[in-house]
Amino acid sequence: MHSVMFGNLKDSYMKTNQKMEWNNIFSPKRLVTDTNTAKTDGRSEYQRDFDRIIFSSGFRRMQNKTQVFPLPGTTFVHNRLTHSLEVASVGRSLGRIVGNDIVRYFGKDMVRNPNKDLEADDVREFYKHELSNVIAAACLAHDIGNPPFGHSGENAISNYFIENQKEIGKYFQLNGSLDPCWNEFTHFEGNANGLRYLTYEHIGKIKGGLRLTTTTLASTLKYPCSFEGRDKRWDNKNDKSRKVVHRKKFNYFSTEKNIFEEICNETGMIKDIGACSATGSLVYKRHPFVYLTEAADDICYRLVDIEDAQKLKIIDPETVVSKLTTLIACLKVHDTEKVNKVLNLDPHIKIDYNDRISYLRAKCINALTILCAKAFILNAEEILNGTFNDDLLSFVIRNVDCPVLRNKDSMKGSYMSDEQAKKMLDSFPNLFYEYRQILPDNLKKREQSEYGVFEKIEFDRSPDKSLTFLIHKFGLKTNYALQKKNHICHDNSCDTCPPEPKQDVRDNSEDKRTIHEITNEDIYNDSKVVKIEVLGYEVLGELLNFFVPAVLARNPTPKEEKLRQIIPNQFRVKFETNNEKQIVFSLLDFISGMTDEYALRLYKELIGIEMVLHD
Repeated sequence: MHSVMFGNLKDSYMKTNQKMEWNNIFSPKRLVTDTNTAKTDGRSEYQRDFDRIIFSSGFRRMQNKTQVFPLPGTTFVHNRLTHSLEVASVGRSLGRIVGNDIVRYFGKDMVRNPNKDLEADDVREFYKHELSNVIAAACLAHDIGNPPFGHSGENAISNYFIENQKEIGKYFQLNGSLDPCWNEFTHFEGNANGLRYLTYEHIGKIKGGLRLTTTTLASTLKYPCSFEGRDKRWDNKNDKSRKVVHRKKFNYFSTEKNIFEEICNETGMIKDIGACSATGSLVYKRHPFVYLTEAADDICYRLVDIEDAQKLKIIDPETVVSKLTTLIACLKVHDTEKVNKVLNLDPHIKIDYNDRISYLRAKCINALTILCAKAFILNAEEILNGTFNDDLLSFVIRNVDCPVLRNKDSMKGSYMSDEQAKKMLDSFPNLFYEYRQILPDNLKKREQSEYGVFEKIEFDRSPDKSLTFLIHKFGLKTNYALQKKNHICHDNSCDTCPPEPKQDVRDNSEDKRTIHEITNEDIYNDSKVVKIEVLGYEVLGELLNFFVPAVLARNPTPKEEKLRQIIPNQFRVKFETNNEKQIVFSLLDFISGMTDEYALRLYKELIGIEMVLHD
């Protein structure tokens, strides 16, 4: 373990001012070394990470944890587990596309990393074959720390400690003030709890938690800072200034500080010296792979929630079809004529809206996945430098003319200026090259690359055509003024810039709101969703009211002794000690790991409205 040093800022700055490099941001190292793992089963270290997560009890319990809507009756909607599986599927695709593009555009510049015993070919092989496994595993684990009852569960836990500070806070006095860990209780964070679940060694359990690679763990750290290191401006909804994205929330509790630092150091993450100095805490810039994990999650929840809402009859299905069809046309990844042809079924047959919406949702996810992958490559320099203060999906929304997906939050960043675009293109000279396949005459109609010879072709680098090239190479606009131009090339004859397809991108539904607005106003405020949030407050608040005083009591009553016995052995820290911080964190491990159903049943049993029966 490494200690945190803030004393010699000059040395730290010289060390962390260097950007991350493609060959030093991944490592198969685990926090705890496996000594008996078979190396002949054909799996890579990162595939093992995926398997360990999917077979873990915490992942399995997510099948009974609310995503947005209450757990289903006869209509099946997403829960935490199905959501995580779908995010992992998208994440795998993102990892594969980006991995191949990294090798394509930066592969020649990759060099040997002697510190990790990696040859340049090993680095290229990782990006071609393993990045997809890393992102898929990180996506599986991205929600694993969330308590029952959705995000209201986090608020319920926080609210309990806020309301009971006078009674419970007395156990956390430190030199006349509250121990800093109290803020971690009053601002309970599922992301930090996820890192704890993945790495913490519970009583009687195997050392090192799930024993994942540092690369997979780093790919889950969306907010690589402590509670103290957050950008406090996020707490003020009236503050309209541009805030720091990687410090919106926090990703580690004080109990995992050393583990967090080891992960960051092993994967070459950049220390955020300014934030460290300003807050006196340990803060890093985001790991590049996190952007892919985040994009996969963002793509899924933006589109899947509206699909579930239609199944529950919260939103009219025709509105959903119109929004998704418009989105496909706006993104210009898929041929809308072919999409519409698939949808134009026999008019005499009753429309199956579920199937139609499922098809459109798949097309939208695919298009956004492709564009987010391109956005990653386009912003690779800033991502490696730790200066990309955005998320990939918002970047795509902001730079593609897509009104049905826009929202106020995604539009806060500025558009790329023409100068930025030119600088980006100058930074990536390989973007101007394509490797065109030349097939023998007898195989011209076939597209089998193994028979091909590749010819290197350089595109026109003139300033005017550079921006045009950028639009068509990546499907992204550079700024709002450029979007208004009616032409693609000045003479409309550039070989690399085909004519702009004329597509009708109007939203034909009566409801002119964006998908984001519909989600916020209709879905998240629906009575079913609100009721589950209220239930979460009641159930988790009451469970904490039973257990927290019981585990902290120095002279427990007979009832408190019985309550302690209900807690599983792995979460029972020695109660009669002065280690209140660890005692409460272990209790929160127990409660946050509950499923919705188990938490509700235990609540009913403890308050006496349901008889305890043998299972």
